[in-house]
Amino acid sequence: MPTVSVIIACYNGEKVIRKAIDSALAQTTTDIEIVVIDDGSSDNSIDVVQSYGGDARVRLLQHAQNGGISAARNTGIRAAKGAYICFLDQDDLWYPDRVASALAVFDRDDGGRIGLVYGNEETRVLETGALARGRLPAPPGVNALDRNGFLCALIQCNFVPTAAAMIRRECFEKLGPLDESIKSGIDDFEMFLRVARHYDMRHVDTVQAIRHVHAGNFTKLARMIPEAMMVLDKIAADEPAVARVANRARSHYLYLWSREQYKSREFMSAARTMLRSIRWHPLDPKCWMALLLTLTGPIGFALSEGRGAPLQPRVGKC
Repeated sequence: MPTVSVIIACYNGEKVIRKAIDSALAQTTTDIEIVVIDDGSSDNSIDVVQSYGGDARVRLLQHAQNGGISAARNTGIRAAKGAYICFLDQDDLWYPDRVASALAVFDRDDGGRIGLVYGNEETRVLETGALARGRLPAPPGVNALDRNGFLCALIQCNFVPTAAAMIRRECFEKLGPLDESIKSGIDDFEMFLRVARHYDMRHVDTVQAIRHVHAGNFTKLARMIPEAMMVLDKIAADEPAVARVANRARSHYLYLWSREQYKSREFMSAARTMLRSIRWHPLDPKCWMALLLTLTGPIGFALSEGRGAPLQPRVGKC
């Protein structure tokens, strides 16, 4: 049996998936399998995957119809043979020691307390390779946090990159699969919160993956935020001790959405969204300042143009 199962959900990824598979095959740890789930592609993705027919480490599973990334990942989880599960998106890449560095942490965990090990990722523009703004990094001292402290930090800021996370298979067996009702691409975040409630999570401070951004990225704030609010509702109900933290997180996600609406010149929508943000965290001064800017509409936009992105989120401790 392989030690690690790499699950790649593929949908119309013929132009990018070969590089993703190659980066998984290039790992310094060779005791892996790669399970590609074609989620009803209409292009030649299947032909690309089948070209690896001579390598027993690569398996192809097919969905007759597109079911979404969480459904594809769950198909991969059910078919996986490894003791550890990794997800690699079709347009992302791994550095060669990505698997080995996570396994080294699990190997030192004699008590089985660690459910997930994650590293860092860098964000690059797919077409040019240029560095781009990515997710916020893990907070300093994150490995010293107890489970409640880690959960509070993660609720406020998802600093766990999916492409750089390795999950103990036991987590899925005990906590259930990914939530297929989530269609926006944050099914992984919801799963991370479940794992954080029941297991320790450890950070390896090295860059392990490259996340590519491009016009075809599936995760968009307009899709993500409504489902993120439902995820936060659930965690607040299940863990009343973190309810206040969940309120701040709701405010922050709505703030980011309002910023995007403002940059798209949807001024009234931006103002309404910012008001929702303020209701969840009325004492946050940046939200009140941002609300004033959104209410100025085109005038404020013209004044802020050329002076950096308006409503830029602050980078602080999670």
